[in-house]
Amino acid sequence: NATRDTNYIALASNAVRTGIVAAHNACGTALEGIGVQGSNGISIYGLHMVSTGLTLEKAKCLGFDAAVTEYTDNQKPEFIEHGNFQVTIKIVYDKESRRILGAQMASHEDISMG
Repeated sequence: NATRDTNYIALASNAVRTGIVAAHNACGTALEGIGVQGSNGISIYGLHMVSTGLTLEKAKCLGFDAAVTEYTDNQKPEFIEHGNFQVTIKIVYDKESRRILGAQMASHEDISMG
């Protein structure tokens, strides 16, 4: 992950993976978890949002000299008139190394699966 550190991320998918690793180790099979990026998605009031890695606020709290670039465009080519919703993407990066630390997207169209 971007911080190369551990962080509590309360998601059911993480709990299941951690439980499987714990069960293997409890039964004598050494197994190490691969970690997570903190990816998640939510849909509320017609707005669909997805996120992975660090937000700008979290990156700054962790000591990164972070910045964000934001871009809004249509989801599909301009000639597609129906169901062509706008999508906004924010990419969080470290200013010095230009390493991507996280990203977030939002749209009125479901963008979580493709």
